[in-house]
Amino acid sequence: MPQLSIVIPFLDDTERFESTLVSVLENRPASCEIIVTHAGNYSDPYNLADEVHFVEIADNTKARGLNTTRLGDHLTAAVAQVSSPILHLLGCGVKVNHGWCDSIEEDFDDPCIGSVCPIIKDDKENVLCVGIENTLFYKNRFVGSGKFAAEIDAEYQTPIGPHQVAGFYSVEAIKQVDCLQDFGESSFGLELALTLEAIGFETKVNVSAKISADDGFRFDEVSGSDAQTAIWRFAGSLGFIQGLMLACGAIVRDSITTPFSSKARASLLGRLSKFVSWQEAVSFRDFADQAPGPQPDRISFQDARKELPLSGMDYSSEKRAA
Repeated sequence: MPQLSIVIPFLDDTERFESTLVSVLENRPASCEIIVTHAGNYSDPYNLADEVHFVEIADNTKARGLNTTRLGDHLTAAVAQVSSPILHLLGCGVKVNHGWCDSIEEDFDDPCIGSVCPIIKDDKENVLCVGIENTLFYKNRFVGSGKFAAEIDAEYQTPIGPHQVAGFYSVEAIKQVDCLQDFGESSFGLELALTLEAIGFETKVNVSAKISADDGFRFDEVSGSDAQTAIWRFAGSLGFIQGLMLACGAIVRDSITTPFSSKARASLLGRLSKFVSWQEAVSFRDFADQAPGPQPDRISFQDARKELPLSGMDYSSEKRAA
């Protein structure tokens, strides 16, 4: 049985996708499987079916008013196919090197670890991201950005989870998240990290896992509509007033900066379109209460469970104290 499932979703950029896939094929570890998910829009022109498991997913974009399939659709389809305990999500446009995941299995020996953040860097060893933090109005802050890769010390990094461009996940943890398809495309990594945290899983950084991005690579910013939905899903789940205050605060903030920034104008319009999303809070609260979280019978050391998750949102305190 493979110990690692490398999942590469194909969306619509063939050149960037094939660049990532080639780097994985050239440097893959011995015990792994490679899964490519697509919506019928990739034909395997190089006949790689013996080395890569191509999974075609249902294309429901027209029914949902979308232009392309969403990352949550791809990951849901991949999770149904994996046969290993660790899932490695790789976005198109990044490259891996030999030995990049040699020490990952050790990180997941602790059943409370739901995700592991690699170092994403450029060719000059400048760090682009070592996981993400949440901002007040639910947009990504890139941990470690601007440092050199050699300067990163895992003990002093405090991400809430990996960026969606590249991350390692416990398959057991991911299978508990039955709302992957609800997450926003631009906020997917942030929402997945907050969800795993909410049901009791933790994250860590692996400084040996280095993933390269080409010059000019840019992370997509979280859109206003996705960020506003995330406010309701997570802050609103703690209380209607808290969700409403943050939703209003985000709109006020974007309104103040709108005259000076086209990005702020787009963000404001997106937030206004999702201003009231109370149903997101209700459905997520129900999900978080029902998810089992880390299994106690697998915990083998005293400090496996902390009193508070990194963002202070403890939806599962009763389960973790049981």
